[in-house]
Amino acid sequence: MNLYGLKQLVESARTVRKNTILIAEDIPEKDYGYRPTPESRSVAETLVHIALLSQAARLLHEEASLEGFDFRELVRKSEMEEQRPRSKNEIVELLGAEGEGWCQWLETLPVR
Repeated sequence: MNLYGLKQLVESARTVRKNTILIAEDIPEKDYGYRPTPESRSVAETLVHIALLSQAARLLHEEASLEGFDFRELVRKSEMEEQRPRSKNEIVELLGAEGEGWCQWLETLPVR
């Protein structure tokens, strides 16, 4: 008996994303540039990182083989996207769109 399946995973992912969006909306836009240390991601970069993680995970899971996969290029592109200037509204929209896209993709996976 499987008590936690794909349906529960998708529901949990949507709940987590909804809560992330609520937090992102609560943070004033003037604080999106805050960094706890000079080497840390800013609030905006962290939220974009969260939004785009699903793209990387989906890419990695859709590949038939990771042989020859260019992880450095994946990280480079991710870092470029994180640092691209975006408004608070753009980041909140990105969180919603990427989160829902991730959930819709999960729903296409076969149940085992």
